[in-house]
Amino acid sequence: MLALAPADVFAHPAFQWVGIPAAALLAFMYLAAPLIVRSSHWQSREPRVLPRDPARGEADAFFDSVFPALADAGFRETCRFLFADFTPNVTTEICMMTDRARGVMAVGMLHFVTKAGQTRPHTRSLEFTTTFEDGRSFNTLRSTVVMPWTEIGLKRMYEVPGVADPLRLLAVHEAIVRADGEGRRAKDPPLQADLPEKMCESIARDLDEQIRWGWLHRDPGSPRCLLTLRGAYILTWQQLWPMSRLRRGKRAWRERRLLERLGVGEA
Repeated sequence: MLALAPADVFAHPAFQWVGIPAAALLAFMYLAAPLIVRSSHWQSREPRVLPRDPARGEADAFFDSVFPALADAGFRETCRFLFADFTPNVTTEICMMTDRARGVMAVGMLHFVTKAGQTRPHTRSLEFTTTFEDGRSFNTLRSTVVMPWTEIGLKRMYEVPGVADPLRLLAVHEAIVRADGEGRRAKDPPLQADLPEKMCESIARDLDEQIRWGWLHRDPGSPRCLLTLRGAYILTWQQLWPMSRLRRGKRAWRERRLLERLGVGEA
């Protein structure tokens, strides 16, 4: 079989027709796309907290698939509200419940994206949080997107997207607290009336941490945080192929290792 030298490969007509356009597209995606994202993206330290939108049946269906089972397991103090003006073209329906006996807070989110005048559900997540008296927190998360970090500030994220059942996700979270909590004492969850405010405070802390990393900077005179050049490239590259595929593979590997370590079986 005749082997081609590298120079012959690049000069081959097939590469000229396919390889060069593909390389140009990848170059555009990895070099130009972050600059476009940087010019239009922001996150606010002061999102608006609004009443839930009763017209969004997708949010009701999602929350109804999760929170009745949690109520049967002891969760109470349900709080429903909507976040707006946190980031462009996105509103988020949120449902929170607390279990004071366990010291756990449950947060369900369904993000809606508006494009060309149409609003559609985009990503959804369910998260259990235990906050300790020393300020650290463990967050066990099932989400349709890969998180851009596994630790931010005093918050440690455990991603288990394969655990669909909410009660099993809760069991995984409790196993994490027992295994990694090192005997820390859990704080009581916030009161029902304080849940939206505590959510806003958590968002502000995460944004401050990203400013410390050099991913964001404050927009003078406004509550908005804007992407730095470094942050734009890091966060955009995470969403592009092949990085997005590699990150999903790494998340699945971490999930398998976590469940094996906890002894709770495969997702």
